[in-house]
Amino acid sequence: MNESMTLMQAKAETQELERSIVDAFPSDQVAAVEQRQEGVLLSCSDDQYQWTGGVEFTLAGDLSDRDVAERVVGALESKDGWSSEVQDWKDGGPTAIVSGPQGLSFIGNLDADRLVTIASASRCFTLSEDQSPFSKY
Repeated sequence: MNESMTLMQAKAETQELERSIVDAFPSDQVAAVEQRQEGVLLSCSDDQYQWTGGVEFTLAGDLSDRDVAERVVGALESKDGWSSEVQDWKDGGPTAIVSGPQGLSFIGNLDADRLVTIASASRCFTLSEDQSPFSKY
């Protein structure tokens, strides 16, 4: 657990990592990017939470579903303490699953409309007294 990380630090770190995933694709193949600016909190424990967010981008290139999942995995797999894999989901095709320290995680895949969707969750952190776990941040 990360006692010193704040909600805003956790959100900023997670969004920066989301952008690094997008940057792993050739810029001429990324037609549009939309990064969520608000997310909700999930509980890690009685007093710890994760900020959840995500990024979506449309591919103009001809990468396959598997190529996309492998590129998402490759964007973060070299970091110490991280694990990643491509899983073949029954109804969703190849899906990238990346786990980092203290709950940090990313799941991504490509749909039929060439939209890459990355769902993310930050490291676990403790809320300050003036923050509610039920608000959007």
